[in-house]
Amino acid sequence: MIPWERTVANPVMDLTIGFNDLFVVTKETIRCSFFFQLFMKYDQHMLVSGKTGTGKTRIISNEINSICSNPENNKTLIPITFSCQTSVTDLQNQMEG
Repeated sequence: MIPWERTVANPVMDLTIGFNDLFVVTKETIRCSFFFQLFMKYDQHMLVSGKTGTGKTRIISNEINSICSNPENNKTLIPITFSCQTSVTDLQNQMEG
């Protein structure tokens, strides 16, 4: 069995990006990315849960951006932000544009 951390190349730091754009690859981010790609391949839904600040949104955003940036996929990204104050009407308004 191959350890998760051996499935990706060693990271190269880009010293020109800002602090908020830093993304540290860990075993957990590799696992989450793997399963996200697997679920997308088979058109399955995925629920990602965890503590605040663990990178859930960032991991999913990175994966979706990589899919949408490939012209062969013919997909468009429409980000929708939810919070505890989001109502059904808010969601409908965002989806309808």
